[in-house]
Amino acid sequence: ASPIYGIEGNAESIMINIYPNPSSGIFTVEFSENSNISYIEIMNTLGETVNKTRISDVKSAINISEEKSGIYLIKFYDVDNNVVRVRKILKD
Repeated sequence: ASPIYGIEGNAESIMINIYPNPSSGIFTVEFSENSNISYIEIMNTLGETVNKTRISDVKSAINISEEKSGIYLIKFYDVDNNVVRVRKILKD
């Protein structure tokens, strides 16, 4: 069978780095230029949004140092508001 290319195929080719992870709350998010990422949303384990940041560069600093220690999810959205990737971060 032939592979099907679409949003999922493009999402797999997106390179995303988040560092340092774990962190005290200040993370650097870096991704490939062809990713079309427009904003990120950070959610706690209760599903509450704690940070929403519009992205205009391939490298951005995100600050959640005021939040409690624990695991957070970062959702990466493209220009059409589709979630293209979800990653976990750990705040010390």
